[in-house]
Amino acid sequence: MRIRFLLLTTALFAITGCTKDFDDAVTVVSPEIEEMFSGDNVEPKVLCVKFDREAAQKLAITRTRSGEIMTGDMTLDEICRDYDIVSIERIVPVNEFEERKRKYGLDLWYKVTVGGKKSDAEVAQKLQSTEGIEFVNPNRRIKRVGHGTAHYATAAELEQFASNTRADLPFNDPYLSEQWMLINDGTIYRGAVAGADINVAGAWAMTGGNNEVIVSVVDGGVDYNHPDLAGNMWSGIGRNFVESRTGTSNVTAEEHGTHVAGAVAAVSNNGIGISGIAGGTGSGNGAKIMSCQIFSTDDQADDTGTANAIIFGADNGAVISQNSWGYDYTGIKTEAQFERYARLIKDAID
Repeated sequence: MRIRFLLLTTALFAITGCTKDFDDAVTVVSPEIEEMFSGDNVEPKVLCVKFDREAAQKLAITRTRSGEIMTGDMTLDEICRDYDIVSIERIVPVNEFEERKRKYGLDLWYKVTVGGKKSDAEVAQKLQSTEGIEFVNPNRRIKRVGHGTAHYATAAELEQFASNTRADLPFNDPYLSEQWMLINDGTIYRGAVAGADINVAGAWAMTGGNNEVIVSVVDGGVDYNHPDLAGNMWSGIGRNFVESRTGTSNVTAEEHGTHVAGAVAAVSNNGIGISGIAGGTGSGNGAKIMSCQIFSTDDQADDTGTANAIIFGADNGAVISQNSWGYDYTGIKTEAQFERYARLIKDAID
């Protein structure tokens, strides 16, 4: 009897030991996944997951009374328990332009938030190896290009230069004489090379712009009341994808977004401010600016908000998307890595 008891006790210890080993097992992470989720330019505990069409159609996400996530798929439910997944929610709303979004697979992307002690790379590796999942990416942080160098003139500053025009220039905007990147006659500063510009004067001889063309400015919020921009703003102004990833809040004016919007389509030939590349000729024929705000004054932007901003512009008639942002060099060095590591953005652009 004593021998049987000892054998039973030993067996129980063995079972308990196996269970603990299973719970504490470390998922072997591939070098690709490890690199993708390394660095401080990814949002911790957030994954962007793309399901295939069949798997996505079977998803029925609910939450039990105890708080567990249930998906309708036994394998995925087990992963949710073992890897402490706390929420799964669609990234791109499909209530508007549903057919277009489904055509490009945007309805298949979900934001997966995880808790627990396992690393994001471990969770990503497990999901990536699960049938029905096509891509797993981090929610990568986006950085603005050229922040700290932009400034746009206020209404008071514009008044100081209201009469500073040159008769030899095509438009009467007082700052046009300083826009060497548009028209460089070699006199703007010592050493300037005449003709080192974008040759916009030749383009303006054919057209100054077209008010049927909408340009979405994916950047900081545009000052849509600015006296040199108001006449060329899109009728819907735009949306703020910082405060709400689905873009339900108002655009807030910010310097860099206003700066680049002015370069695109500040109202030309109106006697104030600068000339926009496609700002028209002063008769209401400039391109229209749509503000798709992904940055605020704290410079926070990410893949999920930016993807929705790009999609919003396309859905609402923008035929050009202006973007002055990027990623840290680490992790994305080639076009192939961009397509793999930032697939959500790639799908949004497509």
